[in-house]
Amino acid sequence: MFFRTFPVITFIIIATASITGLLISLGVVSTFRETGVKSGGKRLPDLKSNTIPLGLRPSMGKQGSSAGLGVTNATLGFAKVFVLNLEERTDKRDSLALASSLTGIKLDFRKGLKGDAVIDKALPYGVDRKTMDPGMLGSWRGHMNIVRTIVEENLSSALIMEDDIDWDVNLKAQLLQFAEGSNYILNTPSGWQPHSPYGDSWDLLWLGSCNSQFQEDVTPAIESPDLRKWAIKDDPTVPDLAHIGRSDKGDASVNYTAYPEHTRFVHRTGTGICSFVYALSASGARKFLYSMSVNGLWGTYDNQMSQMCTKQSLGMQCVHVSPTLFFSHRPKGRTGGDSDINNPEDFIREKAETQNIVFSTKINAERLIMGLDPLPQWSAATKRKLDEE
Repeated sequence: MFFRTFPVITFIIIATASITGLLISLGVVSTFRETGVKSGGKRLPDLKSNTIPLGLRPSMGKQGSSAGLGVTNATLGFAKVFVLNLEERTDKRDSLALASSLTGIKLDFRKGLKGDAVIDKALPYGVDRKTMDPGMLGSWRGHMNIVRTIVEENLSSALIMEDDIDWDVNLKAQLLQFAEGSNYILNTPSGWQPHSPYGDSWDLLWLGSCNSQFQEDVTPAIESPDLRKWAIKDDPTVPDLAHIGRSDKGDASVNYTAYPEHTRFVHRTGTGICSFVYALSASGARKFLYSMSVNGLWGTYDNQMSQMCTKQSLGMQCVHVSPTLFFSHRPKGRTGGDSDINNPEDFIREKAETQNIVFSTKINAERLIMGLDPLPQWSAATKRKLDEE
């Protein structure tokens, strides 16, 4: 196999994608052979075969559609898709409204907050306003308001995203692949139809992050880490190594250089950073509301998310996808508007960009409106440049 042998035995299920004429027509069809592979070369029994189209056009879908057990409907297989948005950031809402319209996704916008909107009496145990950044405090409360809504309305699940997010035009096909992986990680029995297309025992699906680790790579070590992974190989929506997080560049990300290029993994969350996009089940929302409000708060929202998954607090069941399916978009224009939490350097960006997303919906908006095929952000020349370094 192409996989490097690790000191620990790693179980990897491989979904192999066969690509026909991608650069000519951008009509992508992926054929999967799911094979259990144990590092060191021992082959486990073949499971089954499946074919999933990645599609020439975004899959619009309809709410309530039975396709893909609901993954391709307007709420992506969840009860609702919430967006956290400051009212004054009309630019970000405009951009998301257009992107969701072009890809058949129904969004429920919810009001974001600034830190000074949280009065001292409402601060949870463990929070010191003097040491917590006001932007982080407001972000925490905004997320918590949506989490509380899930609990109050007794929703079976919900996807939560921040307002600067972008995704691939093939998102629904990607989520069909992810759903197969999450059911494998969650040990869904063969032939069993779960209530959620992603499986029945998950609390958190971390679909959009800026960093992640496999459980066996976490320091200090996780006791009895889950080493299994669902690998989607030769995925044309995975960027080349020049545009993907790499641990040999000094971050805590998955070391993608150890695997074949264009491979995506579904795995148990080791650690994660950035609360770009994530889904909570009803049980996950209750655990979040208790652990990050009622019982106290001891750090930034995404860091405490990560700790809950790493430590499996309250029995948290977290599933991750690496590289991420969602990432923050950087539009052309003034860079000072990129973040409502930090204060980025302010200059004029001449060209929009979205890290990790190959067929960006936002960058391809004009082409999609005109009925044209989407274009990838990066050409093959980028890969050649990396190979020469």
